[in-house]
Order: sequence, then C-alpha cells, then structure tokens
Amino acid sequence: RRQWEGYHKFLNIHSAAGHITQQEAASLVPPLVLDPKPNDLILDLCASPGSKSSLILDRLCIKLQDQISQRSQDSPEVSIGPMDMKSRWKDMEIRKSARKLQACPVDSRGPREEEGGVLVANEISTGRAKVLVHQLHRIKGAGSRLAVTMQDARFFPNYFKFDKILCDVPCSCDGTIGKNPEILRKWRPWEGVSMHTLQLHIAKRAVHLLREGGVMVYSTCSLDPLENEAVITAVLRSSNGSVRVKDISSILPEGLRWREGLSTWYLPLRNGTLLSPSS
Repeated sequence: RRQWEGYHKFLNIHSAAGHITQQEAASLVPPLVLDPKPNDLILDLCASPGSKSSLILDRLCIKLQDQISQRSQDSPEVSIGPMDMKSRWKDMEIRKSARKLQACPVDSRGPREEEGGVLVANEISTGRAKVLVHQLHRIKGAGSRLAVTMQDARFFPNYFKFDKILCDVPCSCDGTIGKNPEILRKWRPWEGVSMHTLQLHIAKRAVHLLREGGVMVYSTCSLDPLENEAVITAVLRSSNGSVRVKDISSILPEGLRWREGLSTWYLPLRNGTLLSPSS
C-alpha cells in the first residue's frame, strides 16, 4: 500500500482545495441529465453529501468565473490583486441577487437571467448539512451562487418556482451492494414498500415547486421498481397531464449501459407473499 501513499496524498490535497471531486460514474448521470445552465434557478431537494450538487454548482459558476476573467482583461490598467478583485465582484453579485430575491413574487422563476443562476441545496439533517456546506464551499465562485437550507423536502416552502429540480431521494440503497456488502445482510424484500410513500411525497413536492416547462430529475441508489418506476407512475397519475416523461437516451454518455424502466412489477409483503401485477 505504500506505493499508493503519494497518490492518496495528492487526492486529499486537491479534494480539500476544491480542484477535484471524487464520485462514482453513476453519480454523474443525474446532474448530466438535469443539464444545468448558468442562468438556471435549481433546487437539490436531498443534497447531502453534495457530490451531485458540486457538479451542478460548478456549471452555475462558469458564468461568474468568465465574467471575472473578462473584467480582468477589459481593465488591465487597474492594479487589483486576484483575491481582492474576486472578493469585490462577489460582494457586488451577492447584493444584486439579494435585492432581486427579495422582490420576487412567489410564482416567479426567481432571479432574472442577467443575474446568473442559483443553486438551493437542501438537507434536513444538521450533521449532513455541515458536510454539504463543507463540500460545496470548495467550489470556486460558490458564495454568490449557493444557498443551503434545512427543510423537510416533503414540505419545502413555495418561495420560488424553480427551473430545474433534482430529487435524489432517500432509498434502500440496494443498488450499492457491490461497494457495501453490509447492505445485503440487512436488506429485506419489502424495504421498497416502506420507502415508497416518502419518496412519492418528495417527488410530488418537487413537481409543485417547478415552473411551467421546468425539469425534474428523479433518482435513487436502488434497483427496486417500487422506489423508481412505481413512484414516477404515481406522480404521472396524480398530475392530470401536467407532467410528462422525457426521453433522455440521446443525452446519456456513450458506453453507458442502461435499460428502459419496467411497466409491471411484483409487490412483496412482510409475510413473504408476492402480489402479482394483475392483483
């Protein structure tokens, strides 16, 4: 293991500095599908530990970084240190965003396009929220593009209508057994049933918080259709045609192995009975 000590040190140093973020390839898919743009108002309803939020925030900060770079190029005669310039620009952006946020009515889409995008990262747990803040504040330019909240995702306040919402909901995590075998020893077939109601409430709340034409990405770390297809089906049935499923096959990374969702599934009960789709 000694041969990897230098590599581990490299990862730790650059992770702490915000230069790199370590995550599995599967974790990259939901933010990729969400396709954040620099001017989007985005909500991550269940954000901790923050790997997906980091990628979203990085996309939002691109515009701010470009503006800082352009301002530096346009005014070469002004002698301002890099950190001073960034600090002054950041303070100005915060004031502009704060004034606009205070003036927004509930049914608006939030900040105007020229103000740039904002990520609202939500986490109900205090401990996990601290991890989230630490993770996200490593991103360059995050200060004026980030708000961290602690709300129950099922009852998130309707202050704004969001352009895009990520629902990476709590789940049974049976899709992570490969890296965490302990889950398999604790797993029971009916766990998806117990998680379904919570997941459905969060997904419905996300739909309610979307502006017209907005995008919600729903994801889990589970393979159970009760936590995935069944939730989306219930959302569609309750939306009275206002929500539709989008085909994302064309934007998935090349080489990613995937399959279409199930249209029927069995319902496991605690007594060991399996209810067939027909019942």
